[in-house]
Amino acid sequence: MMLKPKRLMAGDTVGLVAPCYGVNLGDAEEPLAQMEQMGYRTKVSRHFYVRDWTFAASVEKRAEDFNEMAADDEVKMVIFGGGEVSNEILPYMDFDLIRKHPKIYCSYSDGTTPLNAITSLTGLVTCYGADPGVPGGKNLYSARSLAAAINTGTAPYTFEKCSEWTTLRGGECSGELIGGFLANFALMFGGSYLRIDKTKKYLLFLEDHEQFGSPSVTSKYLSHIEQSGFMNNVSGLILGHYADKFYPEILDILRRIADRYQIPTVKTDDFGHCATRGTIPIGVSAVLDADAQTLRFTENTVEA
Repeated sequence: MMLKPKRLMAGDTVGLVAPCYGVNLGDAEEPLAQMEQMGYRTKVSRHFYVRDWTFAASVEKRAEDFNEMAADDEVKMVIFGGGEVSNEILPYMDFDLIRKHPKIYCSYSDGTTPLNAITSLTGLVTCYGADPGVPGGKNLYSARSLAAAINTGTAPYTFEKCSEWTTLRGGECSGELIGGFLANFALMFGGSYLRIDKTKKYLLFLEDHEQFGSPSVTSKYLSHIEQSGFMNNVSGLILGHYADKFYPEILDILRRIADRYQIPTVKTDDFGHCATRGTIPIGVSAVLDADAQTLRFTENTVEA
């Protein structure tokens, strides 16, 4: 049984940290104001704006901030944006502390690494898809999708669609959701912060973007995941937004994987590095119907 955080309520405190990259002074003013207008209190970590390593605060300071937010029972949700260096803080994160003080953790992109580490090592459900600009941002789909996960989160409910999905291989499957940004997720294999239960089936969701590399780079990271043996435990595959223009190579890559493992597979533009950032909880059970092109969560993401 997975550990569930409490749902976020009006008046709760949202904590902002910066484990992935340095934040420029003033960049967080609008997201903070938006969240406060929504009725939340906000708290910024002590080293949020520090850049003593040029690109970010030192790893010790970033981890210290993360652990302080984890220990702070006033903070009900910790949210952070992406970057490049979140993996640096893993050896300094206090996972026992995180387990003892369960709360919502939400991020995307480079945040893939700490989110999956938390779920894997503590059993706590985390949320992939949103950064601090999403809760009160202008994209209503992104805000609704996040709210469905953290404010309601009552199963069964269906992931809201905002685009046309492409079915690469049909069928229905179930499993525990796992994934995030492709490069970060792939690089977790071989380390000690991602523990795969060989008795489970997983629904793998991944996203990538052309700005970070060509289709061949996507294929490279997918091959790394395959060579870990993990795909033998994958029941279905969902790939999120890749580019604003059509890339047939991406669909070819997915079809090869789908056929190789005989798993239902879909392509969507409803989460990832795009305007429509749907939220997908890591660690909950779900059903993918690739023929009907639906993703249904069969387990609560939060508790009352």
